Amino acid sequence: MAVEMYVSKETIRGFLSSGKTFLIPEYQRAYSWKEEQCEALWNDIVDFFENSKVNDDDEYFLGSIVGFINDTERSKRNIFEVIDGQQRITTLNILFRAFYEIVGKLQNKEEITKGYIKVFGKCLWSYDDGSETFNYDERYLKSEVILDDDLKDLENILSENYDLNKDSKKSLYSKNFSFFYDRIEKYLSTLDRKKDFYEVILNRIVILPIECKSKENAMRIFTTLNNRGLPLADSDIIKGKIYAFKKKDKKSKFANEWKELESRLKNNEKNLTMDFLFIQYSHVTRARNKDSDKEIGLRRFYTDKYKGVLEKENLLEELNELASLWLGEYDDKISLNSMQMFDVLKYYPNEYWKYLLSAYYFYCKDEELDFFDDKYLLSFLRKIVTMLLVLFIDKPTANVVKDPVFKLYANFANLSGNKKDESIQKILDNEDNSFRKKLSEVDRLTKALLKLYLYLKYPKHEIIPEAEIEHIFPKKWQDTNYNNWDRTDAEKFLEQIGNKMWLEKKLNIHAGNGYFGKKKEKYKVSKFLEARELAQFSKDNWSKSDIGDRTTEIYQRLKQFFEENL
Repeated sequence: MAVEMYVSKETIRGFLSSGKTFLIPEYQRAYSWKEEQCEALWNDIVDFFENSKVNDDDEYFLGSIVGFINDTERSKRNIFEVIDGQQRITTLNILFRAFYEIVGKLQNKEEITKGYIKVFGKCLWSYDDGSETFNYDERYLKSEVILDDDLKDLENILSENYDLNKDSKKSLYSKNFSFFYDRIEKYLSTLDRKKDFYEVILNRIVILPIECKSKENAMRIFTTLNNRGLPLADSDIIKGKIYAFKKKDKKSKFANEWKELESRLKNNEKNLTMDFLFIQYSHVTRARNKDSDKEIGLRRFYTDKYKGVLEKENLLEELNELASLWLGEYDDKISLNSMQMFDVLKYYPNEYWKYLLSAYYFYCKDEELDFFDDKYLLSFLRKIVTMLLVLFIDKPTANVVKDPVFKLYANFANLSGNKKDESIQKILDNEDNSFRKKLSEVDRLTKALLKLYLYLKYPKHEIIPEAEIEHIFPKKWQDTNYNNWDRTDAEKFLEQIGNKMWLEKKLNIHAGNGYFGKKKEKYKVSKFLEARELAQFSKDNWSKSDIGDRTTEIYQRLKQFFEENL
């Protein structure tokens, strides 16, 4: 369907004084322009003015503004809800407020320009033609950004009697107003062509408003046009919806709690986002409702199908619990064997296991079960490791696990039973032994499978970070004596799973492309028990039969694990 929108080039004067209220909605980010951006804008304007002639048709293009007319809001006014361009609109209001202040002081000295105070004012406030007065309470810029503590400063600046000397907070709004005030005052003090300068500011700086029919269209247009910018996250929109649901006396508390949660995520090395938490929580919600339908977009999920979730009083409390789970704050409650399973899943090619885990955490909480008890957590992890790995080995695509994951949401209660998954059993029992062949060929699972094999062989093995896959027979062919190896054999056996193991990154670098007999010296000091075991290998040659034997051992251990955890 075509996107309905209206696009027109307008002067800054025409755009700001159109009678629209420019609404910066609550889901937007806080104002962030600093002196650096303001100085660049000011210098561009002055350079344009000084290098243009009075009768030129040249224009200075300030960029596009994307938004939509919101006819569902409180006011009867024509409200343009800003999706992209809030920084520029806000800064232009601050700039014009500084012009209004200074032009007002100069009007008695500069008779030829005294009318411009009214022109600048009409870009900021409603004006009554009959009484020829401004209604300073009806300003055209309205910001409702909930995580902006400095909005009172903006309101003060856009009031009738803003006083620079009374400013003590020094928000970005106040700093930028002071910057523009000082630059304008200094520049005009030596400028003879004030009228021409005002005309350039008002009528030759142009903007491209893109007015869409709906928020969704505006979002789509913004994403298409602004690849360099930072699009609004789904959680920004969701935040605004939650804020709108809150009663007036609870809005401030919600804003502070949201900010604290965001801070928790940003100040942690795991780099989690609010979007991540809401994705996880959407699957918690699906599981609670035994919803096995196909996925829908996050915004639609929370604003359409499950919009009631955003009104829950304990929503932020549960999001904080999810944050604690994924930030590792509960790790001291988790057994070594469960942590090993997490280490296996870390290398799974998609994140469906995470959705399952988040949903299962709250299933246990709702059912008053001890999630961290191995009776529940370890059993659950072994079952989903089996399901996810076997399905992906059989058909290595993300889609193959979607439906089984969603169906499991409605069957958490049956996980502790003895009923085996027939679809998994059928894959393992394949008569032509294709599962073994597929297992050794699915490169995207090699890391996960080798981690699982390691922990099955050594159940008390510690979790070792900063590790990577080591090729026991060297990865790079060298024209030297490899005891009956040739290049063709190397290409055939090199990437088999039996020729790969985990090794610390530093040791792997030191082992380099050395021959097995030399590598064993590096393996001796490894924390990986298998590497240390290989260091005691009786031969200095790693042969094709050794790779085959190890491949068989890996397969047998993994298949036994899968069959025990169907």
